Amino acid sequence: MLNYERMPAEIAPGFTAQIQQARTWGAYGLGPVAIPFMWNATGRAAGSVFIGEKSAKEAATALHDAIAKELTKNQH
Repeated sequence: MLNYERMPAEIAPGFTAQIQQARTWGAYGLGPVAIPFMWNATGRAAGSVFIGEKSAKEAATALHDAIAKELTKNQH
């Protein structure tokens, strides 16, 4: 049983409601594309937009292509 005694009163109700419906992220963690790959690819895409190297659409397309390529590689 979780102990909420030290939790700030202003977040306890929301946290309690959320934790009752929470699911583990095991399926996400075991997906066909590694989480570190997706974090890095997303960071590179966002960074390229932030510095003006690419438009948001170009970066999104590059991100989609990178993840699709990794997914295809991992399925064979």
